[in-house]
Amino acid sequence: AGFFSPSFSFDGQINASMRVIEVPNFVLTLGKTSFNGDITADLAKHPSFSARLSAPFLNIDNFFPTSKKDQNTKNKDLKPREKITEAKVKKQIEEVLSQPFNSHNITGSLILSIDTFNYKGGLIRNFFMTASLEKNLLKFNQFSFQFPGGSDLNLNGALSNFDTTPKFIGKVNLKTNNFQQVQRWLNITKFETPKNRLREMRLKSELIISRDSVKFQNLLLNFDRSRVMGAVTIATKKRRSFSANLILDQINIDTYNEKSKVLTS
Repeated sequence: AGFFSPSFSFDGQINASMRVIEVPNFVLTLGKTSFNGDITADLAKHPSFSARLSAPFLNIDNFFPTSKKDQNTKNKDLKPREKITEAKVKKQIEEVLSQPFNSHNITGSLILSIDTFNYKGGLIRNFFMTASLEKNLLKFNQFSFQFPGGSDLNLNGALSNFDTTPKFIGKVNLKTNNFQQVQRWLNITKFETPKNRLREMRLKSELIISRDSVKFQNLLLNFDRSRVMGAVTIATKKRRSFSANLILDQINIDTYNEKSKVLTS
């Protein structure tokens, strides 16, 4: 199955000068989802852009058809891309594309908001992202959303050298009021947890992501009446590995073993 399975269409008026392209109040349609927004691009010696996109609802599951039959059905609705005929715009774009790509010369900003996602039968609400690009540094000033279990995720940081050796450094703040509901939503059923355990959870950590690893540093995890501090490294190479240096202040193991059991698959 391929990505972007839903039909695609774009409707907007292009205003162009010799250097600046503006597309105000456009509508980008993916399947049954319509994004509204505007884009401005300055094709100067040091190109810059700004974009804003918003949508009331997006069903992510529609992007991944489960069979070839679904894929063929969706492909029938695909519309051909519309060609931009403005001669001046075409000339400017050709000049930009003819130059070697160097992200150091590009600056820009993006604001993306989606009121509600549908994913695996659960609702992700209030997705909001603001990002900016400058000198090969992609900054995520805000990346946040709410998900099942009364849960919130907030992330910020910066992605550097994304055209060579990408590396993300930032901070993550995650909290949930019902972790067991999150387990059911994501179909994590290998371990069954007692009903009164692993409900409220809070996680704060510095986050470092590279091609080879994911690191949580200065980690602070609160669950039930326990607190965990330390660092965790997950190697993402061919041979995956896991290492942790953690301090646990207290835990009553009996409350987890009393009614829990490991389900064999």
